[in-house]
Amino acid sequence: MKVVSLRIVAGLGAAALLSAGCAEAGATLAAGHGTSGGTVSEPCRPRQLGFAYVGSEAGAGNDFGSIVVWDKSGTACALTGPVRVTGLDRAGHRVTERQSLGVSGTLVLVAHGTGPLWSDRRGTYYRRHDTVAVIALAAEYRDDPAGSDGLCTGHQVEAATWRVTLASGAVRLVANSYQHGPDVRTLPANHGLLTCRGELDRASPITIVR
Repeated sequence: MKVVSLRIVAGLGAAALLSAGCAEAGATLAAGHGTSGGTVSEPCRPRQLGFAYVGSEAGAGNDFGSIVVWDKSGTACALTGPVRVTGLDRAGHRVTERQSLGVSGTLVLVAHGTGPLWSDRRGTYYRRHDTVAVIALAAEYRDDPAGSDGLCTGHQVEAATWRVTLASGAVRLVANSYQHGPDVRTLPANHGLLTCRGELDRASPITIVR
């Protein structure tokens, strides 16, 4: 699930979200302003939002990924928390821990967003003026203290979908699947976040990047 990007490395926890434009964008967005300079106060409505899972590079027995959220409507909006995330199997049964994530500052999503794009040269990237909210996910999939040999080989769990519950109570299902990057040749069929017994690392606040 390796993502090589000029703008974003998706997956927090051990990996920091760094981008040349993040500091400036973060200062502007934290003040509650959209690209037009007008103050944005309206919370995002579910129908305004797009969702996708983006993988990152697994390493040292840990896997990383993100659910990214963007505003596909014609009006900028603010994403409010908490947002709850749960991994489900193909039958819709819960197979991971539930996580509740707060927001970091004022998460303003600009209008007409398109979400993540991919190219072989740039990896995962976003259009220049897009902003996305990043729900970072991480899990240790290799080691299992409860296992007889210390490994989790027989108890690895890869959710089929993520159930994302917004602060309004609206629910969206996001496939735990990312089809880009070199790791898709060696990781499980969905190429999504892999866990040991459905355990997830402690949640980090949702942040904005562009």
